[in-house]
Amino acid sequence: MTSDKYFDKYFKLKDAYPDQIVMMRNGVFYDILGDDALAVSRMLDKRVSAMSDGKRSLHAVTIPYHELHRATGALAASGYGVIVEEPDNE
Repeated sequence: MTSDKYFDKYFKLKDAYPDQIVMMRNGVFYDILGDDALAVSRMLDKRVSAMSDGKRSLHAVTIPYHELHRATGALAASGYGVIVEEPDNE
């Protein structure tokens, strides 16, 4: 289960950048959530799963950190803007 804080951070970023794909670092992966996950799964041939914080459940796609540049390059080449959020070490 994902924390409320993680989802809250995602929604804050998505509200600030509604036309961008939001990728959030989570360990050695980058998570792409919600409708962005569905678009990315089609474009990059990635499996869609789900993440939940106990109250909400969102579609999710994970990209390994070593694929970040390839994935962002492919998304940008297809006309998508990408926001990459790194942890703030709180």
